[in-house]
Amino acid sequence: MFGPLKIRIILHQSIVFHRYYTLLSISLDVIYKKKEVQVLLDGQRRKLSKIALIPTMGNFHDGHLSLIELARDYADYVVVSIFVNPTQFNDEKDFENYPRTLESDIEKLTKTGVNLLFLPDLCSLYPNGTDDAIKVIIPERANDLCGKVRPGHFEGVLSVVLRLFNIIKPDLSVFGQKDFQQKLLIEQMVMDLSLGIKIIGAPIIRERDGLAMSSRNQHLSFAAKLTAIKLHKTLLEVSYLINPKKGEFTSILKEAEDKLIGYGFDVDYISIRSSIDLSIPNKDSKKLVILASVVIEGVRLIDNILIG
Repeated sequence: MFGPLKIRIILHQSIVFHRYYTLLSISLDVIYKKKEVQVLLDGQRRKLSKIALIPTMGNFHDGHLSLIELARDYADYVVVSIFVNPTQFNDEKDFENYPRTLESDIEKLTKTGVNLLFLPDLCSLYPNGTDDAIKVIIPERANDLCGKVRPGHFEGVLSVVLRLFNIIKPDLSVFGQKDFQQKLLIEQMVMDLSLGIKIIGAPIIRERDGLAMSSRNQHLSFAAKLTAIKLHKTLLEVSYLINPKKGEFTSILKEAEDKLIGYGFDVDYISIRSSIDLSIPNKDSKKLVILASVVIEGVRLIDNILIG
């Protein structure tokens, strides 16, 4: 049952990983060129394999790995992509500082049962460059919450995800609940454009202290991380106070925002919305979500809790 794990590199690149692991005998293909990816996946489709795609920007933590575990429950063949997408950053410094840990990411993937890692370059996804690229137009309501805080972010996310969907043509794709607004927009894009892809939401994976796992957490100092855990605790306190039948949450949210400010956060927003479409809830709204975005030490943290 156990044997050497082999990584097969299909590439026209200078970086090559020659590694063998004494684990389950699983082969991981690492491919840079989209044509090679499409040929390989066409072969899988001829075998009637159900294909899952997990689009990522790398720098893997247990939250990412949980998406892969969930995908393996639904699919025969799991594809992970790593691409740090410049069009979803409204701060060039933030893009430049995004951690790139490819070798470590590949090592982690070999232990998860992923079949294919796709590493597209900029030209593969934006052959005419990012300035002249065709982009997805997002609905006006997407410019609320994180869309208001990060102008252009969701336009960039949907544009790159659509490109990856068109290359991979997956049967299903898995996205984390932590980026709740993003997941809803991707679901809408799939439905509006008749892509025929099942979107599966994965639960938030947290540190032992409750902090939602994020690649940005590594930028926090020890003191800031002690403060950061109070974000989730505050959302939990709000969830205990909610009475959906009343449908009025202004005083609850104001108290919560004051608490977060008192802890030292810069608060982008804390809001209670319908978990169906992020509209403002009323007394008839049975499914709610509490969402928040805060900044500490220049690091933006988001979190949410589903109600009902």
